[in-house]
Amino acid sequence: MTLDPQKTPHKDFTVKQGATFSRVIKFRDKETGVLLSLDGLVSARLFARPDNNGEPLEILTDGPIDQNITIDYENKKILIFIADEVTDTFSWGVAPYRFEVTDSLGNVLRRLRGNLTLEKKV
Repeated sequence: MTLDPQKTPHKDFTVKQGATFSRVIKFRDKETGVLLSLDGLVSARLFARPDNNGEPLEILTDGPIDQNITIDYENKKILIFIADEVTDTFSWGVAPYRFEVTDSLGNVLRRLRGNLTLEKKV
């Protein structure tokens, strides 16, 4: 898999408090549009912070069932899932996030960045 560590796309997301949040992430070749293979990736994680330098508010990894990132090698996509009971505990307004993947050599590549905006329940 060839990912350019110097180019990090910006994508903002809105998370509804108390609702399930899910996104599919796919990486495409910039010139051909063909989906890139995820072979060689060993983990993925997402950090949401109160600001760009603060301690993480939320860390999602390829981990527990209710708060999960899954690398689907066969279909060349990464699935992010946060259960409603987890988003119900979120209290921040807007938090910068980073989405990173780690390859089999231990290289950490930042693949997405942006803001997670919490749409609070009324």
